[in-house]
Amino acid sequence: MKIFFYISHFLKMAVLNKTRFILTSIGMFIAVFLYSFSLMLTDSYYAGFFEENETMTDNVVIVSSSTPQKQLHKEIVSPPQTACTEVDFLLQRKSIFSVITEKKHYVNLMSYINGVSDLNSIPVITDSSSCLSVKSELCKGRMINESDISSCSKVVVINELTEQLVFQGDGIGKKLSLNAGMNGNTVYAFNQGDDSSNSPIELEVIGVIKNSFTDRKSAQLLKKKLLYSSETIDATTSIYCPISLIKELFPDEDCIHQQFYECKNRNTYDQFIMQLEMMRNRDYLLDTHINYESKETKRNNLETQLMDAKRILNLISLLLCLLSCLSVISITFFSVKERIPEIGIRKAFGATKMDVVFQFVIEMLIIAFFSSGLAIMLSLFIGRIVEVILDQKYFISFAFKPTVSNILQPFILGVTEALLCGIIPSLYAANIKVTNSLKFE
Repeated sequence: MKIFFYISHFLKMAVLNKTRFILTSIGMFIAVFLYSFSLMLTDSYYAGFFEENETMTDNVVIVSSSTPQKQLHKEIVSPPQTACTEVDFLLQRKSIFSVITEKKHYVNLMSYINGVSDLNSIPVITDSSSCLSVKSELCKGRMINESDISSCSKVVVINELTEQLVFQGDGIGKKLSLNAGMNGNTVYAFNQGDDSSNSPIELEVIGVIKNSFTDRKSAQLLKKKLLYSSETIDATTSIYCPISLIKELFPDEDCIHQQFYECKNRNTYDQFIMQLEMMRNRDYLLDTHINYESKETKRNNLETQLMDAKRILNLISLLLCLLSCLSVISITFFSVKERIPEIGIRKAFGATKMDVVFQFVIEMLIIAFFSSGLAIMLSLFIGRIVEVILDQKYFISFAFKPTVSNILQPFILGVTEALLCGIIPSLYAANIKVTNSLKFE
């Protein structure tokens, strides 16, 4: 029963002075809320990038260089059991389909055009314009082969999203038009001055692959826009054709040349990374450059970005906590001086210094539990509201996913602040002499 008495007593004393209780709670609440809300938003924002990055094929290295592609391919001695896919993709997207829906939505489907030497690993351009290498899964038809590349065949492999939008789920053997607008009208190409731009470029669909993670996100975003938007709706997809066709159809357009090296095991991957590092150091001395990316390096870059953002947030939170601590300490000192006669009476009845310190610290912890819990709950609530607003009003793909760490860290911050703010006034109260306290008015 003693424990219930003590809990009841400490609760009563914590809220006895309502002004002190409210001001102290507000000071702690603001610091914990700003820290927890910014922490949850930052982690949720980067969680989407981490999730997308994890779809990248393991042990694949994406290599690009200022060295001409053929020369680079000769210089790189790929280890045994390493497959190389050459990729050229145009920087400028092409319109491949436009339609007005029954609800009067104008839908324009744009596509990244990727020229590939094979489709073991396909390039996927993310919303942040980053290139990922993803394992392809054929749904129907066939992949691009050596014959298509050597003969510059006008063929294309599309994903499920493109097939569903353009061909209503039945695209094999049909023609996909590049630069095609409404009813087959041409979308004018500004960088092409010849007459060939007066008619769409038609490619025969020979295969359909499964949607990547990025394609599924595009499909979900398109559905939301169709439900909530009344304006022109732009959607983005990717299509794949023989690499030789890119050079033939778009010789003057800007494109990025890359090579995807897929290593069969981790040891081969590590050897290949060491070789690329040596080449990069050599090229640095020759004033050229070679860049490479993999699932691992992309993850490390994201973690570095996240840590930098967290450092800034932690610095801001520290400054806010210092300001909050100063205000809470001054309020607690004022409360101690108000309660000097009470302290004297307790000491006269045998209370030790530790008893006095313990009482004030526990009261501060009770206030910290209350204000921190309220701040964290408000952060969770507002985070969900932000997710809905970004999703339905601005069509920004953002998933608010707070973790256990996002809840525990702010709570620990609030408790730590309470201990630091409570210990100094408590020590002052514990050292007050009984005679002085009883004469205090």
